[in-house]
Amino acid sequence: MHDGIGAVLMRAARACEKDCSDAHGASALDVVDPVVSHHYGVMRRDFAFPTREFEIYTPLTFDPEELVNRRNYSYLAVARLRPGISVEQAQAELSALAWQIEREHPKTNEGIGAEVAPMLADTIAAVRTPLYVLLAAVAAMLLIGCANLANLLLARALVRQRELAVRAALGAARGRLIRQSITELVPILAAGGALGVLAAAWTIDAVVPLLPADLPRVENVGLHLPVLLVSAATLALIALFAGIWPALEAARGGLAASVANLSRGGTGSARRTRLRVQWAVDGGRLEAGTVHVAPPNHHVVFKADGTLLLVQSPRIHYSRPSVDMLFASAAQAFGSRTLAIILTGTGNDGSDGVPVVHRHGGVVIAQDEASSQFFSMPREAIESGAVSFVLPLSAIAPEICRLVALGVAGGGVGGTPAAN
Repeated sequence: MHDGIGAVLMRAARACEKDCSDAHGASALDVVDPVVSHHYGVMRRDFAFPTREFEIYTPLTFDPEELVNRRNYSYLAVARLRPGISVEQAQAELSALAWQIEREHPKTNEGIGAEVAPMLADTIAAVRTPLYVLLAAVAAMLLIGCANLANLLLARALVRQRELAVRAALGAARGRLIRQSITELVPILAAGGALGVLAAAWTIDAVVPLLPADLPRVENVGLHLPVLLVSAATLALIALFAGIWPALEAARGGLAASVANLSRGGTGSARRTRLRVQWAVDGGRLEAGTVHVAPPNHHVVFKADGTLLLVQSPRIHYSRPSVDMLFASAAQAFGSRTLAIILTGTGNDGSDGVPVVHRHGGVVIAQDEASSQFFSMPREAIESGAVSFVLPLSAIAPEICRLVALGVAGGGVGGTPAAN
């Protein structure tokens, strides 16, 4: 450097590193030149040109010999293009100037020109290919992570296929199944996404200071909105694929096979039965050893001759199929031979049909509160005063067998009578 330098620019981090307590930054300037005047500026902390290893900037000065020697071609210039001027136009103008200088000084400027390039492209030219390779590696890791997460969620959904099928068969609407799936998945995905963002932020804070100072634009490494939006979109796609799809399949009745699987043998599963399980069909009849499951979005009622009828009349208590319609039609068709059971469930569906069964001389069994996961449906039925027995889940099947074997037509035989 030379005497007479009148201005200095430095990064804020450099000024604070030297003497943050000096409001004028005089001690920081002493490292530049003992005789430099104190006309200076402090750049923003995140300013880095061309990289963060450069911390102090002074005006360009020339040695007198350089002004008479035209063979020094080692200078680069940074300029801002005027609005509306493209890089190609700037290149054409500088090429014309270079050609004119070459014509005036052919000995020293023959074949010497000027090249105009966008600053960003020139800055990252040396690291562009490695960055693309790194991006491809990150994308591959993201795909592997998404595939593993989707597999876990799909495995979870497969385990619950029967539950979804039964809910659909019992009248759960498509929207209700979808809302349930979303409600269950959103907290899991939100918590996982939040943990991922925190881990990324901590990793950036720990790794960026260790990167080489001459790495271009390293000061811009961080969490940016486009990255967060891509992450959120990825989580949404996973939720759509692994969460909503099984619910839609169940609502469309596509899981009929999973309900039918209840009739197949199993290894020690309390949810399996040797009875035949099938969808109820219009015009069908009850058969011994067969369980008829109401198909989605259809009420199942009995005609006077005992045959099944599927109808799509409006929902009752927000349910289709409706327990009330089934119980009422069964009582009218079979009278005192009707045996109705209210198991765990939400809402009050069945509370109007139970009294009809009772008036026609049938038997009504309700699951007790201790063994019910949701006690609203049994409670509503019990409060109607028409329930014959309130039993734990484990005692209901034996009681059914006992009543059928005895040919009991009304209540009051064994069990725990419901409070009237």
